[in-house]
Amino acid sequence: MSRIDETRPFIAVRIAVLTVSDTRSLAEDKSGDLLASRLIEAGTHLPLVKFAQTMLTQLPQR
Repeated sequence: MSRIDETRPFIAVRIAVLTVSDTRSLAEDKSGDLLASRLIEAGTHLPLVKFAQTMLTQLPQR
């Protein structure tokens, strides 16, 4: 199993959080805010946090 190499310097990554919901609004859905705060606490750069209320059928299929 891999382990964190503590001798190497920490390099922060840039992450964007996009919360997509077809049933909740920004006031009701706190998951994006929680994830963003934990990412910031971990030392990442978080330049973008967005909430989109949409139908899941409008998302591209993968």
